[in-house]
Amino acid sequence: MFGLGTIESLFVRIHVVSFTGELMIHRETCASRIYKEVIQMANPQHLEQLKQGAKAWNQWRSKHCTTRPDFSKANLAHIDLHNANLNGADFTRANLSGANLQHTFLSLANLRGANLSEARLCRALLYKANLSGADLSGADLRETNLRHADLSWASLRNANLSHANLSHADLTGADLNKACLTAANLMRATLWEALCKGAIFRGAYFYGTVLRKVDLRETDLKEVNLDGAMLY
Repeated sequence: MFGLGTIESLFVRIHVVSFTGELMIHRETCASRIYKEVIQMANPQHLEQLKQGAKAWNQWRSKHCTTRPDFSKANLAHIDLHNANLNGADFTRANLSGANLQHTFLSLANLRGANLSEARLCRALLYKANLSGADLSGADLRETNLRHADLSWASLRNANLSHANLSHADLTGADLNKACLTAANLMRATLWEALCKGAIFRGAYFYGTVLRKVDLRETDLKEVNLDGAMLY
């Protein structure tokens, strides 16, 4: 891990050794991104409030409705946050493995790269949430609202997504191996290059779904009509 002084030195050094404007801009951008990754961390006040439980958190949130909660990279494994209002919260690379997030409000939340393995998200609201690259392996997502969510390159291996609403969701490159999507709504979802070996799609709705470069040979497609899907 770089210290802040090291990153600052890296930034200056890259600036000096770059001779063309194009290269200098590109390398400055890379250095800035590294710098931001180092200093990004959860807000201590937000963490303290959250760990008091969903009821206390919702009361605090109602008084700070314009504040965007920051829990980036926080260790929140096995925390109980059912019914919590976490709309728009930043959980980038946070550890939420085994967490109880049932009926939790997570619309527009940033969960990019977060660990949600074995988490309980039954009937949670994740409308337009960013779950790109997140680990949702073994998670309980039954009846979860994931409309317009970004699940690109996420791991949903062995996850339970039965009756989930995934309409317009981006599942590009997602790992759905052995996932259960019984009666899931996949209307106009994008599953470009998704991995689906052993997945169960029984009774799922595929109207307008993009299934480009998806191997469905070892999946359960009973009671499924693919006539309206885009198989190309």
